[in-house]
Amino acid sequence: MANQEDPADGDDGAPVAELEGISIPVDERFGEQVRGRIERRLLAGDLIELAWMAPFIVLLEWLTTPFRMLQDRQHR
Repeated sequence: MANQEDPADGDDGAPVAELEGISIPVDERFGEQVRGRIERRLLAGDLIELAWMAPFIVLLEWLTTPFRMLQDRQHR
């Protein structure tokens, strides 16, 4: 394990130098496409989280409602 190189050490190595001259044309909308894909994945993650949390939130509200009603009656 001691012979493995740490990728964060900043050494680019020879293969990167060989590939330095190669350029691939990038579409003008590339950044927008990547951002759109990321936003879609974030939206899907948020919807999944909501689908998991919503039943627990509703259950918690149903359980706390009687106690709130009792507190209101005691304060009157």
